[in-house]
Amino acid sequence: SAKHRGYLRLFSYEVILKYIPRSEWEDLKTAVYMDTDVVVISGLNSLLSSLTNVVYARGRNEKGEVNYPLWIWGKNSGFMGMNIVDFHEFWGLLRNVLMNEAEVLGGSKDKVRSDQSFLGLVQEQYSEKVGDMPSPWSVHIGHGYRKSPQLLFDEKREAGILHFTGIDTGASYFSEEGTIKFCHRGRGCDASTEDAEKMDKSWGRADHYVKLPWHWVRFQAGVSAVRLGELGHNISITNYIVSEVGSIVPAANTTS
Repeated sequence: SAKHRGYLRLFSYEVILKYIPRSEWEDLKTAVYMDTDVVVISGLNSLLSSLTNVVYARGRNEKGEVNYPLWIWGKNSGFMGMNIVDFHEFWGLLRNVLMNEAEVLGGSKDKVRSDQSFLGLVQEQYSEKVGDMPSPWSVHIGHGYRKSPQLLFDEKREAGILHFTGIDTGASYFSEEGTIKFCHRGRGCDASTEDAEKMDKSWGRADHYVKLPWHWVRFQAGVSAVRLGELGHNISITNYIVSEVGSIVPAANTTS
């Protein structure tokens, strides 16, 4: 199920650290994790700067070291900054929470909890271990269209990503219908009114990616890419400048 698959991200450090030299581990303390239904619509340099600001705003620990959180999120595990190096500590914290709160799971004993719910439980008890994702990088459409907490129609809110999260209906979010499907199936959005234009100017910015046919995506990802060990093809890049008379001439610093 989708809930079971979600746990894989919480074990990602087990795989990643085996293939990254220890000398490069520092960069993995603010690694970006994103689901496959996330569309990035802003430069990632801005995201990395935002994550750095979150980290340094926390100050230093008792040892005088940078106080990296275990993860940075907006209460949605589909897009997070993860401290891959130290994330193993999460499991010890979760164990403490479950041992100290006998009724914390509640409901049926057979109820399956998502990884997101466990992340939330740990944050409730150990908030100092978690950082808050800046608002532009925590924009999730939820279970169909909804106005809160990511209203983009009538507010001038910045958005760095659009995350098409929601219940697992078995149907792909990627289709020719595009993002307007979220307006059709949700409350508070009428596609026969100006809401359609507002949708187009907000979540509709991702329509190009949502409407991509899967056979083209598979070609781009698995056929056209240069495989490991292949040399690929050389390309030449030439810089041009516009002369005073308006003609275009090669620049002096032409590179190949």
